[in-house]
Amino acid sequence: MSASSSLHLRRTATELAVEVSDLSPQLPQPRLAAQDEESGRGLVLVDTLADSWGVRPEEQGKTIWFAVRL
Repeated sequence: MSASSSLHLRRTATELAVEVSDLSPQLPQPRLAAQDEESGRGLVLVDTLADSWGVRPEEQGKTIWFAVRL
């Protein structure tokens, strides 16, 4: 991760929550990536594996979060 992004993990007895923040104001859009593309798969994976997820615009940038039940 670069200095302009951060990762926060929070675990309870029943859930693991992950937050990734960066300074880019561009909100991510789920999309199917072409086989030769190196980006575009993250939100598809999160949507498939997580129990819940979302994007939170911030004053500077955004935070993408997801939660998985343990």
